[in-house]
Amino acid sequence: MSWLSNLGVAVAKEVSRPSSLFKYLFPPKEALGVGGDDELTPSVKYSLIIQVGRPSSGKTTSALAIASLVESFFSDVFRVRTVVSPSLARCLRLLPKDTEVGVLVVDDAPVMHPAYGGRRFADALNVATYFMMRHLARRSAPGIRYMLLVFNTQRFWSLDTAFREASDVDIFKSMVKEPRERKYLRRFLGRDLFHFLSELHKEVFMRRNREALRFFVYYTTWSGRGVGEFENPLARPSNLVIDRSAREEMLERLFGLANIYEARGLLLKVVESLGRLGVRWSKTREIINIIRESAGVRLGNSVAHDIWKRGYEARLRT
Repeated sequence: MSWLSNLGVAVAKEVSRPSSLFKYLFPPKEALGVGGDDELTPSVKYSLIIQVGRPSSGKTTSALAIASLVESFFSDVFRVRTVVSPSLARCLRLLPKDTEVGVLVVDDAPVMHPAYGGRRFADALNVATYFMMRHLARRSAPGIRYMLLVFNTQRFWSLDTAFREASDVDIFKSMVKEPRERKYLRRFLGRDLFHFLSELHKEVFMRRNREALRFFVYYTTWSGRGVGEFENPLARPSNLVIDRSAREEMLERLFGLANIYEARGLLLKVVESLGRLGVRWSKTREIINIIRESAGVRLGNSVAHDIWKRGYEARLRT
């Protein structure tokens, strides 16, 4: 802990534990399920935590530690279930039927953006899912009373404004890199906390201090901010559902994209070689069409012609 005490930052002297930090976040047990409940206004309470950090900063590990904390807080009264998936919609679909308190961990949310028709569409879908979350959760788990949603992301701004505005607690596990985001974060956290986060980043990624992974900088919707520490960062919830099929599907899609780009690159080399060999453009275009139809490789005529021309002109110069 010497590195923490040697920082010389006043805010690091009073480190918050998540159990005390989140006491404002978790609703009282006796309040769950109380109040009006109908098709339009289900009495399902929910909270949102956003975790920001680069790869290997411990976002998934700390999200599971938070889920374990929820489990210890509610499990004496309610059935607590945790679901981990790269998609909020899939988290809700995979909620076990007997869930009364659910922790939804959307792991590296922006990774799923290419799965749909672009980033803007994915943002709209995620936001719509978030605002219909109570109704969607009821379909999977009719007896659900409370949900804690944890969004893990590598960039704070990669999440739609609706999520950033709705967040109850923002947790920063490492420093952001993009200059505009750093400027925003400095104003958001204040000078001392920003400095501490920078030093924490160095401890984790430059000095490889595994102990530093326990710490984070937080900002809450009730204007609390400071340094937090996970007392048991390796804690895991006992009732955990991992969306392995979505991860496998995503990996297969990425392998498929790699194959497509490899095939396209190979076709471009063939087109340039045909130009160097003196094959006319009309004949080259026939060959391109055959490969397009048989292999499904997409290549525009204008791009192909520019590559062929480069090869053809190189032949004339030699």
